[in-house]
Amino acid sequence: MSKIAAELENAAPAPRPRRRPLVLICLAASLLLCAAAAGLAWHRVAGGRAPDVAPPEPPTIDPTGGDRAVLKAIEAARAQALRSPRSGAAWGRLGMVLFAHDYHAEADACFAEAERLDPKEPRWPYLHGVDLATTEPEAAIRKVRQAVELCDDSTLAPRLRLAELLLAQDHLDEAARLFQGALKVDPRCTRAELGLGQIAYRRGDLQESVGHLSAAVADPHAVKAAQTQLAQAYQRLGKQESAEAALRAAAAAPRPAPWRDPWGEEAIGLQTGLKAAIIQAALLTHAGRYYESIVLMRKTASDYPESEQPWLLLGQAFTRKRDLPAAEEALRKAVAMAPDAAEAHFRLGVVLWLRGQPGPAADCFRKAIARQPDMAAAYFDLGHCLARLGDRAGAIEALSKDLECRPNHAEAHYLVGDLLAQQGKNAAAVEHLRQAAQLAPAHPQARRRLEEVSKLLK
Repeated sequence: MSKIAAELENAAPAPRPRRRPLVLICLAASLLLCAAAAGLAWHRVAGGRAPDVAPPEPPTIDPTGGDRAVLKAIEAARAQALRSPRSGAAWGRLGMVLFAHDYHAEADACFAEAERLDPKEPRWPYLHGVDLATTEPEAAIRKVRQAVELCDDSTLAPRLRLAELLLAQDHLDEAARLFQGALKVDPRCTRAELGLGQIAYRRGDLQESVGHLSAAVADPHAVKAAQTQLAQAYQRLGKQESAEAALRAAAAAPRPAPWRDPWGEEAIGLQTGLKAAIIQAALLTHAGRYYESIVLMRKTASDYPESEQPWLLLGQAFTRKRDLPAAEEALRKAVAMAPDAAEAHFRLGVVLWLRGQPGPAADCFRKAIARQPDMAAAYFDLGHCLARLGDRAGAIEALSKDLECRPNHAEAHYLVGDLLAQQGKNAAAVEHLRQAAQLAPAHPQARRRLEEVSKLLK
């Protein structure tokens, strides 16, 4: 028998344990479990902070030079966050108000707190990611991906946003999967078709790219980008005529409206103050609702007497309404208030041109160009004025500057060609007229003028 075994055999029997210590041990264990459960409950309610740790202070904004209405809206949202410091919704709304008014760092801090307090709500990481997109794209991807994971498959807007962020950073495989998933939910999703067309082009799958892009060109949100990419794909496929047609369509397409984004629109809907009024007035004017735009801008001019922006919008609305004397009066006020604003001089020049005053109009366009040397529209309108004043050389020079900024501007090519032909420079005129006819096949005069000048070269 081993020594250890002998010792065990010879050892006195252990006394029977008393029941009371066992009861106390069980009671202590129960108390510890209760304490742990209470701690977990507090962690869930308080967002992981101990009871004695105060919640963070909502960010403050320097009021110096701020818009009064904006500061008031921010202060109201901040007060709500102070009243309900453990409410994700209160922090999220404060973040949206700050985001809507371009206080980005402060908005990001609020979205982060809202995410912590309300971890199942996808809006907060989504808006946080949108706000980071221009400065920290990889961080933006992580945030929007977090939002997508909280959504069901039918919620397409965040998935499409994530796919576009991934595409911009060349994460093509994941972006393609998201776009394909969107098409399974909505087979007519032109936003996904555009994205898949761009991915296929980058991968060198040109025929596949053309197929996807062709499915997107009918959507006004996508037409400009889709036609531009189609022109590049056709060029690489050796289809020159198709490439030129797509390039013309891209040049003729209006600036695209933003894609629908319900959560982003909810945040932007909180805009107030001068900026919000300017955006609303511009939308009303664009929609032809001139009276409403004028009423809104008159009130805004009264509320913000230090800003020239309401007068600019008033001038634009009156111009579209064809009340040119009122437009001139409004724009002269804008110029007086902001003599360094290129847009004010440009818009006044347009009104003076419409009133049959090419000389004063040309002066306004020159002032606009002096303040913004790449203002293509000002060069174009200056060329018009100088041609009317008989200064063909000056007009050609101004229009050529426009073409440096906008090489595919058909109307500028036509006018340069026509002016060169008037000077007897027919070979150069034909080149510009041919480009005008190619860029704008429906131009009422370009092809006829091209035929006339071409005959003179024979």
